[in-house]
Formats: sequence, C-alpha cells, structure tokens
Amino acid sequence: MANKHYDYTRIDIFLDLIDDLGIKKKDAREMLEVSSVQFRRWELKGLMPTKHYWAFQKELTIFLQKRMIKKMVRIGLIDKEFLRELLDE
Repeated sequence: MANKHYDYTRIDIFLDLIDDLGIKKKDAREMLEVSSVQFRRWELKGLMPTKHYWAFQKELTIFLQKRMIKKMVRIGLIDKEFLRELLDE
C-alpha cells in the first residue's frame, strides 16, 4: 500500500494548545479518533497530519460555541425557546 502524502503540523503546537486548554492527551486523542500507538508515533516524529489538527480545531470550535451559547442563555441574553429552535434545526 502506497504511503499517501500529507501536510504536517508540528505536534508541539498541538500539545501546547491542549495544555493551555487543560485537555488531557487521552481526551484529545479520542477527539481525533486515533489510537494511542498512532499518537505516540506522531510524538516521536514530532509531526502530526494537518488534517487531524484541523479536525481538532473544528471540534474545539463547535464545543466552545455551544458552551458560550449555554452561558448566554443562563444570563438571559438568549431566550430558552430560541435555543431550542436552534438545537432542533
């Protein structure tokens, strides 16, 4: 099987990001849906496929947006009914 060409991102950038956010490596790896063995290979190589880094950024953005919206509902900036409508779509 031929090895596909990937663009790579330095894994230390990713590790610094999850550290700043207080996310454990295991949880981040699960978000990426990669095995512990594969993640360890990336660490040893010092690089991870950029597509996985982008996927993590996307998942993280969605998570943070949901958290922000819930806080806005809690303090009354967004009506609960409007939130239900958003979640139903």
